[in-house]
Order: sequence, then C-alpha cells, then structure tokens
Amino acid sequence: RISPEAPVPVVEIHRRAYGPGGAANTAANVVSLAGRAVLCGIIGSDHHAEKLEEALHQAGVDTAELVVDSGRPTTTKTRIVARSQQLVRLDAEQTGPLRIELEDALLQCLEKRLIEADVCILSDYGKGVVSSRIAECFIRQARDAAKPLIVDPQGSNYVKYRGATLITPNVQEAERALNREINGDIDLVEVGQRLLNILSGSSVLITR
Repeated sequence: RISPEAPVPVVEIHRRAYGPGGAANTAANVVSLAGRAVLCGIIGSDHHAEKLEEALHQAGVDTAELVVDSGRPTTTKTRIVARSQQLVRLDAEQTGPLRIELEDALLQCLEKRLIEADVCILSDYGKGVVSSRIAECFIRQARDAAKPLIVDPQGSNYVKYRGATLITPNVQEAERALNREINGDIDLVEVGQRLLNILSGSSVLITR
C-alpha cells in the first residue's frame, strides 16, 4: 500500500535473508564449483560482520584471514523486495583507503596462505580495500610463488593490475577504464588491445 505520510510504498516484513556479496560471493562461488576457498579481506566489528561470517561458514568458505577494521562498517547492501520486485536498495559502506597497519595485516594474511593456493583471485569492488599498494604487492607475491592470479577489476586505474595473469572486465568496466563506448566487435578488439598495452605481460578477457 501507499503511505498516507508520503507517496512511498509501505511493506510488511515477512522474511529476512542474508547472503555473501562482493568478494565474499566470489569465494562462495568457488566452493560451489567443488573448490576450496580462503577469503582474505576487511570486515567491520558489527552485527553484519557476524551475519557475513555465518553465511560464509554455511557456504564452506575459510574465513580465518578476515581482518577487522573497527573504524568502518561491514559493507552491506539491503534490498527491499515486494512480490519479486525490488523497491529500493540501502547501502551501508565506507570506501575510503585503509590505514597502513590494516594493509600490512592483510598482506601478511595473503602471504601466509598463498602457499596453499592453486590459483588466486583479486576481486576488486572499489570499496577502498584493493589499493594500488595491495594490488601490486599481492600480484608480486603471487608471481614470486608461481601462482596464477586472476583479477576482477574495478575503476579506471588498471595500471595497478600489471603483472596479473588474467584481467576479466565486462564490457561496461572496459568502457569505464578507457572512457569510450564499445559498439560492435571492431571497438571491442581495439579496447582489448589498448588494455593489453596498459597491462603489459597480462592477458585480458572482456566478458559480454
């Protein structure tokens, strides 16, 4: 129904469901494909962090390397859905850069667990965690350990992903990275070649 206080819908809460999103969803997807996943990342010290860890444990993801930042909330997207129609999404997040000591702690976690990995995924959602320093150090760690590293990129600074094995932007992300539209296969090939030039030594897969 429509609220008498303002022209907005009123919904009655029947059910709440929690699921991992962002890089946590990537880790859950790895497990769903019969792999093992160790998730390294930043969470807050809050109720949503508890719910996230609970959802990840249910999915079978190793969360031992999650680093707590008490100064920022756990990134949370709350979707209000009525009769299968999403009405609104509420975002609670802080996307500023991490403090240097938190970056150091995260890099130590990555280095410690790298030896167990067959492949690494750097899943960047533009939330301030994957800084140039984090990306460059992690890529160097993976290369030194001879581990393939796949990047799901974000933003326009692709230079920080140099040295990764494979970068996998979708069409919209590739357009954003180079500030140009892709209209057809010729544009797609040109954009791919420009990304290869920026990411010398890496492969590029633009998903459609």
